[in-house]
Amino acid sequence: MKDQGINDFISICDVVKKRGRKGGRQPYSNKLSISQTCRRINDQQVRFMNINIPEDIMSKARLKKGDRIDIAFTANGMKWRLKVVPNGEQGYSITTPSTNSKRGQIRLTWCEGIPIIGGDEAIRKARAIAVEETMRVSPAELIFELGEISVEAKRES
Repeated sequence: MKDQGINDFISICDVVKKRGRKGGRQPYSNKLSISQTCRRINDQQVRFMNINIPEDIMSKARLKKGDRIDIAFTANGMKWRLKVVPNGEQGYSITTPSTNSKRGQIRLTWCEGIPIIGGDEAIRKARAIAVEETMRVSPAELIFELGEISVEAKRES
């Protein structure tokens, strides 16, 4: 078998980029991101949100699995805040994926009043990456702006 040169390989990430995000799973990003996915459950469209927090940000903000978080956003939906709430108060719990227990994620069901990533209800699957240059990280709080938004799937009109 002939040894392959480094330029002989085709990156799956490059293939996905060229397809214009028309399906399949997006490659994992090591940046803070918010994703929304629509699914049909019992003949109803349900939108789910997932906030992924990389381990370096978890560490800087001193966040850990089980912390209860208040999720807030500005009126235009472009700036977000994640803040630890005191014990006994309501909030969304930080969990960790089984593949990396240092990374955090917050999962919730979207409801009316929460911004739709991409701003269009026809979008079925989208992800927004936080702008690291403007991110403010302090103990127990993160404030960030959404930057790059990629739409993976859109409902036909």
